[in-house]
Amino acid sequence: MPRRLQTITGDVLTNLRSALDYLAGELHLKHCKKRGKVYFPFAKSRDAFLRQTEKELENNFGAHAAEEFKRVEPYPGGNDLLHALHETRNVDSHNFLVPLSTEGTLAFARYINVANAKVGFKIPKPGRLDEGLVISNLGTSGTFSFSDGGASGANLGSVGASIEMAFGDIPMLKGRPVIGTLVAMQKEVTGVLERFHSEFSQ
Repeated sequence: MPRRLQTITGDVLTNLRSALDYLAGELHLKHCKKRGKVYFPFAKSRDAFLRQTEKELENNFGAHAAEEFKRVEPYPGGNDLLHALHETRNVDSHNFLVPLSTEGTLAFARYINVANAKVGFKIPKPGRLDEGLVISNLGTSGTFSFSDGGASGANLGSVGASIEMAFGDIPMLKGRPVIGTLVAMQKEVTGVLERFHSEFSQ
């Protein structure tokens, strides 16, 4: 997987996560009338979140904002997607680039004649298709050949495949499509920001 795609994915995760921390900072400034080192109140579990809730959240952000944070449920088993954003961004920031993989599917196969054989299509790793696909008879003694689909003088046998980026071996997101997941995360973050809009319109 090209490192450029990993860094772009990491940048998107960081920007989404930072938007939540900026929200926490502005809420703290509004309530306490001064800047403070505060972060969006993610927690590793519901119990851990509830232990910090009443006093700490109200002191840092005010009673109304504390109630909104409770509704957001930023912990596993609450808002899993937001918590996955938090954990994955930490991986990217503190340990290594976000691991990505490719998921390949065969889209179509046309004008390939198979006789007494099992034919397989191997999508090369890490998903580059510019050099074509490997076609194999999977060890059988049959044959396969390309035809022109009725047109004379040309071999028109063809195969089409699609490749989709997926998250690699990281908690909560392994195997999930990257683009669809990032879009869903963006919607979740936007929803959280909209929840607190009234805090700044008074």
